[in-house]
Amino acid sequence: MNRQDLIDNLGTIAGSGTQKFLDAIKNSKDSSQTVELIGKFGVGFYSSFMVASEVIVESRKAGEEESWIWQSKGDGEYSIRTIFSAVLLTLAGSPGLHPEENEFLDKFRVEYIVTTYSDHINFPVEFIDEEGKSEKLNSKAAIWTKPKNDVTQEEQNDFFRSVAHVGGEPWMILHNKNEGAIEYTNLLYVPSIKPFDLFHPDRRCSVKLYVNKVFITEDNVQIIPQYLRFLKGVVDSPDLPLNISRETLQNNRAVEQIRKSLTKRVISELGKKAKENLEEYTKFWTKFGAVLKEGLCEAMLTDEREALLSICRFHSTGDEKLVSIDDYISRMKPEQKHIYYLTGNSLDSVKNSPQLEGFVSKGLEVLLFVDPVDDFWTSVIHEYKDQKFKSATRADVDLEKFSSEEDKKNEENKSNEEKTEETILQYFTTVLGDLVKSVKISKKLIVPYA
Repeated sequence: MNRQDLIDNLGTIAGSGTQKFLDAIKNSKDSSQTVELIGKFGVGFYSSFMVASEVIVESRKAGEEESWIWQSKGDGEYSIRTIFSAVLLTLAGSPGLHPEENEFLDKFRVEYIVTTYSDHINFPVEFIDEEGKSEKLNSKAAIWTKPKNDVTQEEQNDFFRSVAHVGGEPWMILHNKNEGAIEYTNLLYVPSIKPFDLFHPDRRCSVKLYVNKVFITEDNVQIIPQYLRFLKGVVDSPDLPLNISRETLQNNRAVEQIRKSLTKRVISELGKKAKENLEEYTKFWTKFGAVLKEGLCEAMLTDEREALLSICRFHSTGDEKLVSIDDYISRMKPEQKHIYYLTGNSLDSVKNSPQLEGFVSKGLEVLLFVDPVDDFWTSVIHEYKDQKFKSATRADVDLEKFSSEEDKKNEENKSNEEKTEETILQYFTTVLGDLVKSVKISKKLIVPYA
């Protein structure tokens, strides 16, 4: 900057005070320019007075010979003087820190701040030590800004490890640029290895939010729903303000639109993966299926819930492989009106449950739900594509309307069985009396138990 640039960019801010500057932003007629003011050099520079008693800036504008020193204590006054030197000076700030802020003189502290928040900006940030040696602190390229076809697999793997902090290679990569009402770019990874904190009680998401390649947060903004917390990566949007972490984030319209768009895209891509390679998708489901099903317990539109339910996979009595509910529906008997399921603590326990015997004898398929979350979502979701769910343990399950080959053979003995059943019912009703509400014959048990 030359003398006039220093006056325009630094002098105005130093002389106006925080409140006047904020009022100027608030009263700006052009709202788009208002957002752009946040993040420009002057605003970030002004924050240096929070930790420094005095700031000195040495600068020379490209193409000019004169260099300048701007100096201020942040009290509304500043001075500018000329440096007569043939040495090309880059922009440099020399703060006189408050004693309690000496941590910002520590190289490791400065390096942490730079690599966390400015690791991907276009300009190099250098640390100059007492001996005058400089070291570039920001190094990583913002590969999400490149067209995805220009990013090599090696670059993807390296970046994945840097943001995911897990081993292996990504199981799936979602690299997209959205240019609709809200502009954003996402580079998201599904790990091939389950993160160690996947089931931490905080259910913390690990997608980093950037605004124009400047890191904002990954803690305060729920840019993806919690049931997609296995995703790692970045989302970058120029349509969000840099101070978004200080707003009421969950009610931010732009964040909500990005979250909805990302969720729809992720669910769609997982659905494609399931159709293309069931074996690979089964590996994914084994690691992250229980987390995905947490979303079924959340409030959402019917079409969104059905889209999520369509990519879920379950064990079944009708297939050794995991099946979708659409697979189940395609195999339902013509007279079948319900999707039957049985919940339990383990696959072995539900497979050996006596409750399945009647269904198996009638050739009816039953879905086996063995994750703890299944008990919750089955209590809030009662149907899928107009087919109602029904637990195999329900007393009102009527299996008599379904015929099997064995039933046809035993039709002639039906009248004798009915008489025997009536006698048994009367006997137990008389003996048990008020100890039971009613006594019924179960049609679901086949093997006699003594």
